[in-house]
Amino acid sequence: MGFTVLIVDDELMPRTVLCRRLPWAGLGVSRVEQASDGEEGLEQARQCRPDIVISDKNAAEKRIGNGGRRA
Repeated sequence: MGFTVLIVDDELMPRTVLCRRLPWAGLGVSRVEQASDGEEGLEQARQCRPDIVISDKNAAEKRIGNGGRRA
């Protein structure tokens, strides 16, 4: 069984390139999920429980919950 990777980026092009162009299977990755912002990324992380998260700084900074503090 391989690793699960979650890619979080608010821009479609970099997210798509990372998902489709890297040799994931050769790196031991069996599943690659993606999210378009921090909020969606947190929801995806709860659902797929990734081993590795790759995130764009801007996508990760989206403030959600926690009284406006960074999640």
